[in-house]
Amino acid sequence: MNSIVLAVHILFGTIAILSGFVALIPRKGGRWHILIGKVFFISMIGMAGAASLLAIFSVQEEINAAIGLFTIYLLLTARFAASNRKGIVGPKEKISALAGALILIAFTFLSIDAYQSRKTAIDGVYVEAFYVYTIISALAFALDLRVLIKGKLIGRQRIARHVWRMVLALFIASGSLFLGQPQVFPEAIRTSGALNVPVLLVVLVLFFWLIRVYIGRRFSY
Repeated sequence: MNSIVLAVHILFGTIAILSGFVALIPRKGGRWHILIGKVFFISMIGMAGAASLLAIFSVQEEINAAIGLFTIYLLLTARFAASNRKGIVGPKEKISALAGALILIAFTFLSIDAYQSRKTAIDGVYVEAFYVYTIISALAFALDLRVLIKGKLIGRQRIARHVWRMVLALFIASGSLFLGQPQVFPEAIRTSGALNVPVLLVVLVLFFWLIRVYIGRRFSY
Protein backbone atom coordinates (compact mmCIF):
# COMPACT_ATOMS: atom_id res chain seq x y z
CA MET A 1 0.00 0.00 0.00
CA ASN A 2 2.81 2.40 0.87
CA SER A 3 4.42 1.82 -2.54
CA ILE A 4 1.18 2.67 -4.36
CA VAL A 5 0.60 5.82 -2.31
CA LEU A 6 4.24 6.85 -2.80
CA ALA A 7 3.90 6.40 -6.58
CA VAL A 8 0.74 8.54 -6.54
CA HIS A 9 2.55 11.16 -4.46
CA ILE A 10 5.48 11.34 -6.87
CA LEU A 11 3.25 11.42 -9.97
CA PHE A 12 0.95 14.15 -8.69
CA GLY A 13 3.87 16.03 -7.18
CA THR A 14 5.70 16.16 -10.51
CA ILE A 15 2.59 17.41 -12.30
CA ALA A 16 1.87 19.92 -9.51
CA ILE A 17 5.31 21.52 -9.54
CA LEU A 18 5.49 21.71 -13.34
CA SER A 19 1.97 23.11 -13.71
CA GLY A 20 2.51 25.44 -10.75
CA PHE A 21 5.50 27.13 -12.34
CA VAL A 22 3.76 27.26 -15.72
CA ALA A 23 0.68 28.84 -14.10
CA LEU A 24 2.87 31.77 -13.01
CA ILE A 25 3.42 32.79 -16.64
CA PRO A 26 0.01 33.46 -18.31
CA ARG A 27 -2.12 36.55 -17.65
CA LYS A 28 -3.90 36.06 -14.34
CA GLY A 29 -7.59 35.42 -14.79
CA GLY A 30 -7.11 34.46 -18.43
CA ARG A 31 -8.23 31.20 -19.98
CA TRP A 32 -4.79 29.55 -19.87
CA HIS A 33 -4.19 30.61 -16.28
CA ILE A 34 -7.53 29.14 -15.21
CA LEU A 35 -6.94 25.90 -17.15
CA ILE A 36 -3.41 25.34 -15.86
CA GLY A 37 -4.52 26.44 -12.41
CA LYS A 38 -7.09 23.64 -12.33
CA VAL A 39 -4.40 21.11 -13.21
CA PHE A 40 -2.20 22.54 -10.45
CA PHE A 41 -5.03 22.48 -7.92
CA ILE A 42 -6.07 18.88 -8.59
CA SER A 43 -2.51 17.54 -8.71
CA MET A 44 -1.56 19.41 -5.53
CA ILE A 45 -4.55 17.96 -3.68
CA GLY A 46 -3.50 14.50 -4.83
CA MET A 47 0.13 15.07 -3.86
CA ALA A 48 -0.66 16.53 -0.42
CA GLY A 49 -3.29 13.89 0.28
CA ALA A 50 -0.87 11.10 -0.58
CA ALA A 51 1.85 12.74 1.54
CA SER A 52 -0.49 12.88 4.53
CA LEU A 53 -1.43 9.21 4.08
CA LEU A 54 2.22 8.21 3.87
CA ALA A 55 2.94 10.11 7.07
CA ILE A 56 -0.05 8.55 8.84
CA PHE A 57 0.99 5.06 7.74
CA SER A 58 4.46 5.78 9.13
CA VAL A 59 2.84 6.54 12.51
CA GLN A 60 5.68 8.74 13.81
CA GLU A 61 5.67 11.44 11.11
CA GLU A 62 3.04 13.74 12.63
CA ILE A 63 4.68 16.89 11.28
CA ASN A 64 4.57 15.66 7.67
CA ALA A 65 0.91 14.69 8.06
CA ALA A 66 0.18 18.18 9.43
CA ILE A 67 2.05 19.85 6.57
CA GLY A 68 0.09 17.81 4.04
CA LEU A 69 -3.23 18.76 5.62
CA PHE A 70 -2.16 22.39 5.89
CA THR A 71 -1.33 22.39 2.18
CA ILE A 72 -4.79 21.02 1.36
CA TYR A 73 -6.33 23.71 3.58
CA LEU A 74 -4.39 26.42 1.73
CA LEU A 75 -5.49 25.09 -1.65
CA LEU A 76 -9.16 24.78 -0.74
CA THR A 77 -9.39 28.21 0.87
CA ALA A 78 -7.59 29.76 -2.11
CA ARG A 79 -10.03 28.03 -4.44
CA PHE A 80 -13.03 29.19 -2.41
CA ALA A 81 -11.76 32.78 -2.55
CA ALA A 82 -11.33 32.70 -6.32
CA SER A 83 -14.80 31.25 -6.94
CA ASN A 84 -16.57 33.51 -4.43
CA ARG A 85 -17.08 36.45 -6.78
CA LYS A 86 -19.93 37.91 -4.71
CA GLY A 87 -17.78 37.91 -1.60
CA ILE A 88 -20.48 36.35 0.56
CA VAL A 89 -19.21 34.67 3.73
CA GLY A 90 -20.94 31.33 4.10
CA PRO A 91 -20.45 27.78 5.36
CA LYS A 92 -17.24 27.27 3.37
CA GLU A 93 -15.53 30.18 5.07
CA LYS A 94 -16.77 29.10 8.51
CA ILE A 95 -15.58 25.52 8.03
CA SER A 96 -12.29 26.86 6.69
CA ALA A 97 -11.79 28.89 9.85
CA LEU A 98 -12.48 25.82 11.98
CA ALA A 99 -10.00 23.78 9.94
CA GLY A 100 -7.46 26.59 10.27
CA ALA A 101 -7.90 26.58 14.05
CA LEU A 102 -7.39 22.81 14.28
CA ILE A 103 -4.27 22.97 12.10
CA LEU A 104 -2.86 25.81 14.21
CA ILE A 105 -3.45 23.77 17.37
CA ALA A 106 -1.71 20.76 15.81
CA PHE A 107 1.34 22.82 14.77
CA THR A 108 1.46 24.48 18.19
CA PHE A 109 1.63 21.16 20.05
CA LEU A 110 4.16 19.79 17.55
CA SER A 111 6.31 22.89 18.06
CA ILE A 112 6.17 22.50 21.83
CA ASP A 113 7.20 18.85 21.56
CA ALA A 114 9.99 19.78 19.13
CA TYR A 115 11.30 22.43 21.51
CA GLN A 116 11.22 20.06 24.48
CA SER A 117 12.98 17.32 22.52
CA ARG A 118 16.13 19.45 22.17
CA LYS A 119 16.72 17.82 18.78
CA THR A 120 17.84 19.65 15.63
CA ALA A 121 15.48 17.65 13.40
CA ILE A 122 12.47 15.36 13.82
CA ASP A 123 11.24 13.00 11.09
CA GLY A 124 13.70 14.63 8.71
CA VAL A 125 12.30 18.12 9.36
CA TYR A 126 14.39 20.81 11.09
CA VAL A 127 12.73 22.00 14.29
CA GLU A 128 12.85 25.60 13.01
CA ALA A 129 10.36 24.55 10.35
CA PHE A 130 7.91 23.55 13.10
CA TYR A 131 7.96 27.11 14.42
CA VAL A 132 7.65 28.63 10.94
CA TYR A 133 4.60 26.51 10.12
CA THR A 134 3.04 27.48 13.45
CA ILE A 135 3.50 31.17 12.68
CA ILE A 136 2.16 30.86 9.13
CA SER A 137 -0.85 28.80 10.23
CA ALA A 138 -1.54 31.42 12.93
CA LEU A 139 -1.50 34.12 10.25
CA ALA A 140 -3.83 32.09 8.03
CA PHE A 141 -6.25 31.51 10.92
CA ALA A 142 -6.14 35.19 11.90
CA LEU A 143 -7.08 36.15 8.34
CA ASP A 144 -9.89 33.59 8.42
CA LEU A 145 -11.23 35.25 11.56
CA ARG A 146 -10.91 38.65 9.89
CA VAL A 147 -13.10 37.46 7.03
CA LEU A 148 -15.72 36.11 9.44
CA ILE A 149 -15.75 39.34 11.47
CA LYS A 150 -16.05 41.55 8.39
CA GLY A 151 -18.72 39.28 6.97
CA LYS A 152 -17.47 39.71 3.40
CA LEU A 153 -14.55 38.96 1.13
CA ILE A 154 -14.41 41.31 -1.81
CA GLY A 155 -12.07 43.24 -4.06
CA ARG A 156 -8.34 43.05 -3.67
CA GLN A 157 -8.57 41.16 -0.37
CA ARG A 158 -10.31 38.29 -2.12
CA ILE A 159 -7.70 38.11 -4.88
CA ALA A 160 -4.81 38.48 -2.42
CA ARG A 161 -6.23 35.61 -0.35
CA HIS A 162 -6.32 33.42 -3.45
CA VAL A 163 -2.83 34.42 -4.59
CA TRP A 164 -0.86 34.04 -1.38
CA ARG A 165 -2.41 30.72 -0.42
CA MET A 166 -1.95 29.16 -3.85
CA VAL A 167 1.65 30.37 -4.17
CA LEU A 168 2.45 29.31 -0.61
CA ALA A 169 1.21 25.81 -1.48
CA LEU A 170 3.57 25.84 -4.46
CA PHE A 171 6.38 27.00 -2.17
CA ILE A 172 5.75 24.06 0.18
CA ALA A 173 5.75 21.62 -2.74
CA SER A 174 8.87 23.04 -4.38
CA GLY A 175 10.70 23.31 -1.07
CA SER A 176 9.85 19.70 -0.23
CA LEU A 177 11.33 18.56 -3.54
CA PHE A 178 14.32 20.81 -4.19
CA LEU A 179 15.42 21.31 -0.59
CA GLY A 180 13.88 18.30 1.12
CA GLN A 181 14.89 15.66 -1.42
CA PRO A 182 18.18 16.88 -2.93
CA GLN A 183 19.43 13.30 -3.32
CA VAL A 184 17.19 12.79 -6.37
CA PHE A 185 19.25 15.35 -8.31
CA PRO A 186 22.76 14.89 -9.77
CA GLU A 187 25.60 15.82 -7.44
CA ALA A 188 26.71 18.65 -9.72
CA ILE A 189 23.34 20.36 -9.30
CA ARG A 190 23.29 19.78 -5.55
CA THR A 191 26.70 21.30 -4.98
CA SER A 192 26.11 24.28 -7.28
CA GLY A 193 23.32 25.70 -5.16
CA ALA A 194 20.95 25.62 -8.13
CA LEU A 195 18.28 23.84 -6.08
CA ASN A 196 17.70 27.05 -4.14
CA VAL A 197 16.71 28.96 -7.27
CA PRO A 198 13.20 27.53 -7.86
CA VAL A 199 12.27 28.01 -4.21
CA LEU A 200 13.53 31.60 -4.15
CA LEU A 201 11.71 32.24 -7.42
CA VAL A 202 8.41 31.22 -5.83
CA VAL A 203 9.01 33.64 -2.94
CA LEU A 204 9.77 36.49 -5.34
CA VAL A 205 6.69 35.72 -7.41
CA LEU A 206 4.56 35.71 -4.27
CA PHE A 207 5.67 39.22 -3.28
CA PHE A 208 5.42 40.43 -6.87
CA TRP A 209 1.79 39.41 -7.25
CA LEU A 210 0.76 40.64 -3.82
CA ILE A 211 2.24 44.04 -4.62
CA ARG A 212 0.58 43.93 -8.04
CA VAL A 213 -2.79 43.13 -6.48
CA TYR A 214 -2.67 45.93 -3.93
CA ILE A 215 -1.17 48.74 -6.01
CA GLY A 216 -2.29 47.75 -9.50
CA ARG A 217 -4.91 49.93 -11.14
CA ARG A 218 -7.12 47.03 -12.07
CA PHE A 219 -6.76 43.45 -10.98
CA SER A 220 -9.80 41.23 -10.59
CA TYR A 221 -11.18 37.93 -11.78
